[in-house]
Amino acid sequence: CSLYLYMEDRNFNLLNLILQNKESFSNYEYYLSMYHGAFIGIGLMLFFYNLFLLFFTKDKAYLYYILFVFIHITYQTIYYRVVNEYNIIYSESFLNFWISTTFSFVGIFLILFTNTLLQLNDKYPKVNIVFKIIIAINLLSYIPMLIWGFEATIHSITFLITILLLPYVGIKEWVRGNRSARYFTIAWFTYCIFVSAGYLNGLMHVPVPWKYSYLMFYPILFGSALEMTLFSLALGDRYNQIQKRNESQA
Repeated sequence: CSLYLYMEDRNFNLLNLILQNKESFSNYEYYLSMYHGAFIGIGLMLFFYNLFLLFFTKDKAYLYYILFVFIHITYQTIYYRVVNEYNIIYSESFLNFWISTTFSFVGIFLILFTNTLLQLNDKYPKVNIVFKIIIAINLLSYIPMLIWGFEATIHSITFLITILLLPYVGIKEWVRGNRSARYFTIAWFTYCIFVSAGYLNGLMHVPVPWKYSYLMFYPILFGSALEMTLFSLALGDRYNQIQKRNESQA
């Protein structure tokens, strides 16, 4: 038989369409649910663990981290699981609110977390200016997106700039002897590798075996879980270094 499909996508999402029988589809849903559950479980564990540490340390790095993790979990749950998998769209305004909020603030909290974790301060004036511009663009575009709808172009550009700048400052601080920068840089490169794999998987039309593996369907789940875990390790290492420095000064 012939199968005709028409789609109009406003959000620039790459869609993989596969014909499956009932058994293979059930197996796919089973494993995908396990992966989503594992991701959300890891995210919640890291969220509450670092929230607990925030009350004792009063460190802004922990605050920005838990906000960043919350945005990550919210996006994956609302968009991939609720909307994409089950096609449950409560209303267009509901979907637009969460997508606009997550895309606008995930970059802001990531930059604030990076500045605080690596203690950049005024070490890189030009990079600091670019970070401030990106934060300003994300804030200024948030309200218009809530009113007129989500637009991915602006945030795709700012995200691309962020991808290039974060490993730059991470490697620079790693070379300077900042131990937390080691975990941070590895975490960010890991996330970028999985994101790149996801985009390549969507763009490639060659039916290679790994293209339809469970890992390649939602690589951002795996990349985000590893990223959040390594970021948490970077926070712990930073706190230990601060404690040792305070003890030596005392």
